[in-house]
Amino acid sequence: MAFNTLPREIFQHIISCQAPGLENLRNYSLVCRDFGEVARAALWKDIDLTFDERGDEDANEKTERRQVQLLTSIALNPDIGAHVRTFKNFHLRGIEYVLDATTRRGLAKPEMLMKVAQTMKCLIKASFTENPLAIEVVTNLPSYSRLTELSITGINPEEHFWSSALTALKRLHWAAPNLHGDQRSHAQTAEFLIKVVQSTCPDLESLDISFGHIAGFVSECTASSVVQYENIETPNSPALTKLRHLGLTYQNAYDDEQGELEALILNFASRYSATLESVSLPIKDGTMTRETATFVLETCAALPYLTELSLVETNCTREGEQGITGLEFLMELTSALASPTREIERLSITNIKEHYSPDIGRLFASWKSINFLRLGDADMSTGPYANHGKLDFTSYRPEILGFITALPQSLQELYLEINGPDLFVDEDDDFDPICDLSFTIFYSLEKLHTCDIHAWISNIDGGLGSIPEKAVFYRRLPLSTYLVEIPFKEIWMSRMDRIYQGSDPKVTKSVQVIKGHFEGEDAEGVWLGGYTNKGIEDEEEEEEDYSWPRVDVGVKEVEKEVVVDPDMEGFVLLAGVETKSVCGQRIEPKAFT
Repeated sequence: MAFNTLPREIFQHIISCQAPGLENLRNYSLVCRDFGEVARAALWKDIDLTFDERGDEDANEKTERRQVQLLTSIALNPDIGAHVRTFKNFHLRGIEYVLDATTRRGLAKPEMLMKVAQTMKCLIKASFTENPLAIEVVTNLPSYSRLTELSITGINPEEHFWSSALTALKRLHWAAPNLHGDQRSHAQTAEFLIKVVQSTCPDLESLDISFGHIAGFVSECTASSVVQYENIETPNSPALTKLRHLGLTYQNAYDDEQGELEALILNFASRYSATLESVSLPIKDGTMTRETATFVLETCAALPYLTELSLVETNCTREGEQGITGLEFLMELTSALASPTREIERLSITNIKEHYSPDIGRLFASWKSINFLRLGDADMSTGPYANHGKLDFTSYRPEILGFITALPQSLQELYLEINGPDLFVDEDDDFDPICDLSFTIFYSLEKLHTCDIHAWISNIDGGLGSIPEKAVFYRRLPLSTYLVEIPFKEIWMSRMDRIYQGSDPKVTKSVQVIKGHFEGEDAEGVWLGGYTNKGIEDEEEEEEDYSWPRVDVGVKEVEKEVVVDPDMEGFVLLAGVETKSVCGQRIEPKAFT
């Protein structure tokens, strides 16, 4: 068979088996016409405008110029736009001014951005911030017949939305802004969005609506533009027959709005009780209240097929409510949801209003169906482990370990957050007590393959960043060397230490081998693929170019040696520490899930 008569799928498979990277794809595109077509499709398939913000004006200017060049190429070449399947805007969480070229008032003109949107008609997945490109897609959504997953941040849904025609959406996450001068409540905005998707998204499986910190202003056209949906009557039967997840959360809301949102959630849960399997619910800031506990338990009781529950803390309190302890709330929650008649597998609570302890861990012990647990503890700033403004990890360690070892054997993934926004540590060594837990944790929980502990604390320069100040990431993996027939597992630990809230954290990794009884699946891999970084300590390193796009350079293998651990009978330690700095691997908040 002649080379140029091979099916296109053969070329696609050949390229997919090669080393990834933009440079390699560019090389493949020069081999021949057939390779070129396949390589160009791969080159333009995924557009991600995420960049490494380090306050470098020169790098940021270079980033904007390059991003505008890329967007201009798409706008001027419809054939290129037809290759794009995913598109992602960039907005650094918590820093309003860090935006990509589509949002900056600079080189990217609105007309050009609208043209980019018009050429990308084969989009499958998109994540947008407020910009002309995003608005063009959103207002013409029915014409994007392949777009099934859409995330929107900072766009007012009552100002920019699509006509009452069917869309292909299966997953929608809309983070609406808090609008100055808005006369409509969060509940009214949420009800409007629900009407829109009930009318136009018959295949919707997941709906998330949130009201965050992003601010904006009401447009004069808002009142008249919503009429086409305002007059639609709620259908007698649930319109979203495939809906499996609902999330409705907020950061700030008036007392009346909080009550309206809770009523809306309860009504929606009752209406879609036959299909909903997952919900994300708001809980109050500060002290847990009887009213919040009742709302959560009533919502769960309305959903007989619930398998996933997420409780997201707001910045709101409500006067006149009856306070209860976090322990009392967790006792009621676990008693109701750990029942043999329930099959809840995943639980997330951003703030359990208590510190980790064996007593808290034992509340989950009877929860035989749970396999995923993500928790945040109470603010440590005034807690028992705050020592003159510093977080005493040495004293907190036995409580954390006692909490973990009391958890049920069904657990496969565990993510713990330590919250101390007003606390700091002097040295990286202060976090060492949390970085030597792997033997006890994985020996105690036979199915556990992932355990992360993140310390959201300050440093002496003050303030929280978009990633934790300290973090450790444990992963259980199959043995990669010898002793294959013996029940050994590799436990990889990645450790991250930020330096004065810097953007370039120090990341190391090490591996240990333990012998024991293990069950279930192992983790997919080492955290972030084994990423390591020397951080900003080494002043002799050549200054890097952090402009977009960054290029990954790979990871060096860890050198291993076998030694016996004298403290753990029956265990073998396979030790090695990675020291090579790896450039180009961006650490984002998503990396902590």
